[in-house]
Amino acid sequence: MRLFRLAVLATALLSVGEKSTLAVAINWPAGLSAGVIPTLTGGYNAGYVFANPTDMATIYVLDPSGTSFLIYTYDPTIPGWDPVEPTFYASQGYFVDTPTAQSFNPLFAFAGDGGVFGGEGGLFAQGPPPLSPNKLSFQGSPTGLPATYEDVFGAPPNDETQLMRFIPGSSDIAFGSAHYHFYYYKNGVWTPETPVLNSLEPAFVIYPYLSIKYTVSGNPPTIDMTWPARGKLEEADSPLGTWHEVTTVGNHHSVTVDPAQGQGKYYRVREGGL
Repeated sequence: MRLFRLAVLATALLSVGEKSTLAVAINWPAGLSAGVIPTLTGGYNAGYVFANPTDMATIYVLDPSGTSFLIYTYDPTIPGWDPVEPTFYASQGYFVDTPTAQSFNPLFAFAGDGGVFGGEGGLFAQGPPPLSPNKLSFQGSPTGLPATYEDVFGAPPNDETQLMRFIPGSSDIAFGSAHYHFYYYKNGVWTPETPVLNSLEPAFVIYPYLSIKYTVSGNPPTIDMTWPARGKLEEADSPLGTWHEVTTVGNHHSVTVDPAQGQGKYYRVREGGL
């Protein structure tokens, strides 16, 4: 599956009664792109957020289970969405694939003191699923402004949180360094730096991040390895060698070291979903 480039822009400030709104230009470049649904005044159904598409478009949103994508396709010859018209929640990330550039201007609920108004006067989906261990979340700022982790999720990160920012221009959703910038949070510090998302930029978040923890005991020594439950253990004869998945029962594996074997094995864990 290919995916993504982000292109969104907030435009003119308008006055509506005692509250103010911001017209948000959500631009889909030709090809694949990624974006965030901001806090809106007119509703959270695709017919409002992406009013009057002019060409084919396929939208991918993360299933609430955090393990797969829900896929919706718009066909202008019908016109309509298949299998149904999608609805969203404020701050939801999405991917879209379209053969031609398209642009939409939903009204974003905005308050001059930096707060937002939302959920008014329209259809909207349930809010974001709660964060929980080993489950992906795909979200961005609901305010339409650059955002820290705390701005998006409303609280500091859990220890051993991983945040993944898609690299604009990449052509694949696969979780690798060719397509994402990775950030890791442990003991109150982000590495390599504190991430700040751009306006309406989504990011994947999951905790705990994948790592192998191990203990050594006995003679000859036995190495007992554990890792987060979603991970898949792989082994190779060298760090650059061909990696093979190791069949395990759960997220535990033991290896007894045999000096007579000479060369040892290398182990790593990879994401098991998507």
